[in-house]
Amino acid sequence: MRVDLDTAADPHACIIESTGRGWLFLLPLNHQSASLIAVSTGTGVDAQLEQSRLIVRSIYIASLDASRAIFPSAPRLHNPLCGNTHLLCGSAATAFDPVCGEGVGHAIREAFLASAVVHAMHDGEPTSGLFTHYAARLRLGFLRHLELCRSFYSSGGTTEFWRSELELLEHGIAAMRSQCRAAGEPSYRLNGTHLIRI
Repeated sequence: MRVDLDTAADPHACIIESTGRGWLFLLPLNHQSASLIAVSTGTGVDAQLEQSRLIVRSIYIASLDASRAIFPSAPRLHNPLCGNTHLLCGSAATAFDPVCGEGVGHAIREAFLASAVVHAMHDGEPTSGLFTHYAARLRLGFLRHLELCRSFYSSGGTTEFWRSELELLEHGIAAMRSQCRAAGEPSYRLNGTHLIRI
C-alpha cells in the first residue's frame, strides 16, 4: 500500500524489518510517500505495525491507504513442468519468494534453458529427454531458492509465525531434494545457448 512519510523520515532509506508476524518493507517513492509491503500469513498490516520498532516511526499511521493489494508470495513449483508437447515457463512454472530478490536471475536462466530446449528439439533431440532435463534443472533451481529462503527466515524471529514458516520450508526442501535425487545425473549441459548431450 502507499503511505505518507513522516517529516522526520529519511526519504532515501529503504527499511526492512521483521516482526513477530512477518516482514515489513518501506520503499520511499519520493520525499512525501512510500510503498509499504507487509509479508505474513493472514495477519493484517495494522497488526504488524503494532509490533514495528522502525517502520512505524517513519510513516503517518493515519495515512494508511484503505486500498491494499493482496497477493500470494509463497514459493511455488508447478507439477508437472512439461506436457507431451509443451513446457511451462515463468510464473506458470515457478514462483519465488520476493523476500530473497532472486526471481529475475532465475527467470533469465530459465529463459536460456527453455530456448536451448527448443533449439535441441528443432535439431532432432528426443523431446522426452529434453523435457526431463528441463524439469530437473527447474527443480534444482527451486531447491536452491528454498535453501536461500531458509537462511532469510531463520533470521526473522522465534515466534510461531517464524517457526511455522521454517517448518514449511524444511518440508519443501526435503521434498525437492528427494525429487532431485530421483531425477539422477543430467543428460545435457548448457553450452552458451545450446544443450550438449553428456
